[in-house]
Amino acid sequence: IVAGKPEGWGSLLRADIVMSMVPSLLGRWAQLEKKGTANASDPAAGERNALLNRLATFIKAKLLKSKMGSLVWTESIDIEDHCKATARKIMELAGRSSTEHQSCCYHSLPALFRSMPSGINAAASIYSEAVDEWSTKKSTRVDARLFEDLINSVPSIAQSILVLPLTKAAPGARSSFLKSECFRLIATLYNPKINNAANEQEKESLEKLMGARENFIESALSTLEDSEMQKAKRLKEVLRSIEKVVSFTSPHEALNRALPSDSLQKLEKGLKDVAEKTDSDAVKSLCESLVSRLSTDLQSAPKQTTSSKQNKKKKKKGKKKR
Repeated sequence: IVAGKPEGWGSLLRADIVMSMVPSLLGRWAQLEKKGTANASDPAAGERNALLNRLATFIKAKLLKSKMGSLVWTESIDIEDHCKATARKIMELAGRSSTEHQSCCYHSLPALFRSMPSGINAAASIYSEAVDEWSTKKSTRVDARLFEDLINSVPSIAQSILVLPLTKAAPGARSSFLKSECFRLIATLYNPKINNAANEQEKESLEKLMGARENFIESALSTLEDSEMQKAKRLKEVLRSIEKVVSFTSPHEALNRALPSDSLQKLEKGLKDVAEKTDSDAVKSLCESLVSRLSTDLQSAPKQTTSSKQNKKKKKKGKKKR
């Protein structure tokens, strides 16, 4: 039925009903796996494994590839709320069983968001909550693979909705490992090869990446001063992400703009401090390479002098008097 043509009996389906099938079937998958682990010597184990394989194949090859976006929604359904509720159920299921099951759960989320009008709004809310939970709660079932799967499946949407939550989460994450993971994921987002600016959505995502760079620099500087992050392997992850962000250019030339000189100067100073304090030759070399690049960038960076700021204030005051 799910694979049916929209002009045939497939038109009887509703998008919200097909969407609701996803967590139901994923939940059944988890139950079958759990029973198989508990009763390995059960005579029915063979039949159960065969059913499990058919179920997994159906979800991955049919259900998630069905054209939910072309189906009609039930009129009484709030599409965004329904999609969020479904996504939360799937994320709850993701931490309960095998790696294959978890991967399928994570892979199903982009498919859901692509199937609904303005799905990016629902996705932004769900993934922002997920980043916060993953980075701060010890008992979380959210895994970094959730974000990696989104980046691999729909990179332009990932760039749009993950860059600010990850930048915000990085300095305050509950462990040095999670802090470095935040920066690793951010570096993945600032990969110019995953977004060609082929449409308005991709251009908007690139604009958000450009706009997030100053916040990223503040976050990176704060993390470089963190006593928990002074091991070489942690510092290198932060420095690699800085390199990616500072060197990032958009394939759409109109979106490119230089970082403000004050941000570059702060970063340059922070990197010099790290180079002086570290005992790692690799970290020192990375810092020196970045400082050299920043020195070049500073020559062409936009500058806002104190006098120009004062002139703007005077003009505003003049307008008020009139």
